[in-house]
Amino acid sequence: MIAIWLTFGLSVCIAVVTLIPSKAAPEVPGGDKVHHVLAFMALTLPSAAFYPKALLRVVLAAAFYAGLIEVIQPFVGRSGEPADFLADLLGIAIGAIIGLLLHWGSGCLFVMRRQRN
Repeated sequence: MIAIWLTFGLSVCIAVVTLIPSKAAPEVPGGDKVHHVLAFMALTLPSAAFYPKALLRVVLAAAFYAGLIEVIQPFVGRSGEPADFLADLLGIAIGAIIGLLLHWGSGCLFVMRRQRN
């Protein structure tokens, strides 16, 4: 349940930040592509870590969401760029991998503790 709420909350935050007009957007340190990678990494990581059975659906939905944002951006005074979409996809992949590693790592620790007792 926590993964669903985290993913939903992060998707709302991503929509707000990426769809406000660029003149109203605050300057944030770091490169634009880095922000895309980090945002979409954060979007997929909770599902991968807490509910990996839904990960394929989350990854596909996140990729669709990333593409949709890039299509909508020109209508709100921003530029939709293919490079941003690729950065989003990279973030989705990194988030999924790190989340799965966390999930498997915690499972391995649980099994090791169980074997000791």
